[in-house]
Amino acid sequence: LTGSDFLVHGRTVIVIVPGFSSWASLTQAHVDRWKDAALCQAPAGAASDDAISLAFKWPCGQVTWSNDDAQVEAAAAWQLAHEATFAAARSLVLLLQKLKDLGCTIVVAAHSLGARVALQALANDLAAPKIDGLLLLGAAVDNYALTGLSGLADEQNGLIHHDEQVTVAPAEFPFNRLMGKCASVVLAH
Repeated sequence: LTGSDFLVHGRTVIVIVPGFSSWASLTQAHVDRWKDAALCQAPAGAASDDAISLAFKWPCGQVTWSNDDAQVEAAAAWQLAHEATFAAARSLVLLLQKLKDLGCTIVVAAHSLGARVALQALANDLAAPKIDGLLLLGAAVDNYALTGLSGLADEQNGLIHHDEQVTVAPAEFPFNRLMGKCASVVLAH
């Protein structure tokens, strides 16, 4: 953003974090449809040019689907993209810090594996700034990633006493930490 700081200074910015293999299918026609649909609207009372969108590009996988064993190619690309989410989350934090320093109102919209990037950045990186909104669309995370997995204790498996609630797996992206970094969170699946 260094040379274009003046373009975003003080504006509402929606940061779009795409999911797995999204860059390969992103065309100018998609961008034109987003603009025509006015997916990023300025807040009420603001000038129409106050809000902008910004795509966060990260190594989210590349599948050509051209070889005979495309499923293996896709599985390998998914694994590499999944591993890349940690470094991408750190880069996203740096971008969000820069936008916050420029006085921006920030909304992050993340899809699929991109949601994992956003959650890692906001729930697990103490340096992440507080943002105004987080929209997660079809997040590629376990259904207990925000809350942890709890259940009744099972004496046969040695988990303590019968009828006692226990945490079986901790939250990967603890909800309380996430809400400390987001004014609002919307989950759509």
